[in-house]
Amino acid sequence: MTTNPTASTPGPGPGPGSGQDPTANPGDTSTTSDDTGGPVTEGPPTSGTTTTTTDDPTDGSSTDRTPCNRYIECVAVTNPGGLLDAQEDFGEASACWTGTPADAELCITACKAGLAQGHALAPDEPACFECASDDECDVGGGEACVEGNCEVPTPGAAVQPIGNTYCIECHVQGGSASGWFILTEDVAYDNIVNQPALGAPLLLVAPGDHQSSYLWHRVNGSHLEVGGSGPQMPPGAPLPQDVIDEIAACLDQGAPP
Repeated sequence: MTTNPTASTPGPGPGPGSGQDPTANPGDTSTTSDDTGGPVTEGPPTSGTTTTTTDDPTDGSSTDRTPCNRYIECVAVTNPGGLLDAQEDFGEASACWTGTPADAELCITACKAGLAQGHALAPDEPACFECASDDECDVGGGEACVEGNCEVPTPGAAVQPIGNTYCIECHVQGGSASGWFILTEDVAYDNIVNQPALGAPLLLVAPGDHQSSYLWHRVNGSHLEVGGSGPQMPPGAPLPQDVIDEIAACLDQGAPP
């Protein structure tokens, strides 16, 4: 990817000692331009003004700094002129990590906002990805790392590619199975969800219940047990079990479009 070293990458906002709320508007960092055109963020204080609290005597040094580390890496690639400021505001020596846990969380929140902006400006730059693996996301909250972003994946988002890989050769206009149903992305949902199966007393896809979905039985090889006929699909080359399980999971989660 070609980057412009003088292009301004929005900073994540001021640190906890700046007197500003870094969560109010992460894109407005009250920056001034340096000689390279990069942002100069107003980061946390370097001395004397760190907030203290009697509620929690521990500091923020044990906080997971991954978002701020990623933000600094993003700035290094997309706007080298702003790297020094990013390091001073959110790097190892920053007051973010010598204050209270609340101070550290403010910095983490600000870095996440800045990283999201960097990712939006340079979506193909891995250094600006919010995450590299699922364990960097809120897995307990249902998040996964999807194309560099932590988000709750749409159930069944991977199922259409399964159809494209294993089924579309026949289930396409003019294909050998076009008389049954078409599985191209523009019509697949309407053609199979809540539609009756031909030759079996089931729906092709019954949202919320893969056991009541003939499509799943047909790829699982259990279609004869529910009144169906013919060979397991795809013919001659059954799907891998993990793919069959992925289809089942999608159907059980409601088979959303």
